Amino acid sequence: MNYDNPAARLLAVLERGREFPENQTCKEVWQELLETKDDVVLMDRLGKVMTLPRQIVSALQEEHPDAIDTWHHWADAINGAFMVQNLHASWGTFRNSIDPSSLAMLRLSASLLRARTNTASLETERLAKFREELSLILNEILESGVSVEVKRHLARRLREIITMLEEYKLTGASRLLDEIETTIAHGAFDPEYQSFLMNTEIGKRLLDHLAAMASVVTVAVGLPQLTQAIQQLIR
Repeated sequence: MNYDNPAARLLAVLERGREFPENQTCKEVWQELLETKDDVVLMDRLGKVMTLPRQIVSALQEEHPDAIDTWHHWADAINGAFMVQNLHASWGTFRNSIDPSSLAMLRLSASLLRARTNTASLETERLAKFREELSLILNEILESGVSVEVKRHLARRLREIITMLEEYKLTGASRLLDEIETTIAHGAFDPEYQSFLMNTEIGKRLLDHLAAMASVVTVAVGLPQLTQAIQQLIR
């Protein structure tokens, strides 16, 4: 599936989940689907999956208010499966709670949202490259002589972006773009932060990298251009 909306993201996770044998535990399968063995991270990411039905319904209510009959069946089935799930029980107890017709209706919801938003899905390889490069820059910043205030702000913001890159298949492009724009635009309100971005070698590299990421995500989301705040800083 080469487009990005909450229904497409949920559908991709559930369809991949159908490839796993029923006798595995729910926890083992979710560890594979959500790409983590860390229990805290697993529960956080599972929570994000569980919020997708609400995001989908909200988007459908906004974009297709006449399509109410298309989401009740799948939403009840999927929410019900999550509510009764036991992570130590067999995967079949979760997977078989979601009938094929629910997946078919969820697929219809994904198509309906695609018709309005048409947001492209970013390539896994490109996301991994962005994450790798941003992690290297973050480590350099932490080891640099930049002020504590700027370092603290950048560490918080860049770690959030890195997490979003890791969880892109759950949270999508729009939130990622918002976070990138917020990180860049902070320079418009903080002279010391702006000076770091504009006047230091590592700051310039970070700004170039964030601007490149923003450009790629902007195209995926389907926006005509970057925000004015970003354009002013990257000129």
